[in-house]
Amino acid sequence: AITARLDEQRKRVQQAENAVEAYKSANNMVMAAGNLVSDQELTELNTQLSAAQSRTATLKAQVDQMRKQSGTPDATSEAMRSSVISSLRSQEATLVDQVSQLGTELGPRHPSMIAALQQLRDTRQLIARELGRIQTATETDYERAVANQQALETKVASLKNKSLDTDQASVRLRELQREFEAVRSVYATYLQRAQETREQINVDSTNA
Repeated sequence: AITARLDEQRKRVQQAENAVEAYKSANNMVMAAGNLVSDQELTELNTQLSAAQSRTATLKAQVDQMRKQSGTPDATSEAMRSSVISSLRSQEATLVDQVSQLGTELGPRHPSMIAALQQLRDTRQLIARELGRIQTATETDYERAVANQQALETKVASLKNKSLDTDQASVRLRELQREFEAVRSVYATYLQRAQETREQINVDSTNA
């Protein structure tokens, strides 16, 4: 009788387990480490979005600073951090001193003076070109950061809508899981009772 009842409980456990898995499959509820994969994805996307928003804000501040100080582009933080600009400014300062000295010693029409003035003009053109490149690169980075942030915001919004549907489905899933745990608990009780019964049958009581 116990064995027959045990087989019946085993079938009920299998049916309850199959019902849980079938419901997960029907509602695209993929689990990992006991949690819904969609919830983990939403957490990761929120982290990425937070980082993207921080980067966008930083680049926007740099772009705004460059646009406000277009008359003095060297004063921007990006220009001040540029090793190329620093090197060119050092060359410019050296050439300015050289021109000043040559102007005193040789006069404005001397070939050395003309060559030094040309080098100074070339250096200043390089400085202006590098400052323009820095500003263009910063604005490009800012546009990309904005696009990336918007893409992440769209993904997060879509996943949140999906998460709401999943939350509703999770209510029924928890009911099925509780039913499964209850049936499995009953089955474990019958299994233990069956083992105890087998032990009692095998006991030789004739000597006693």
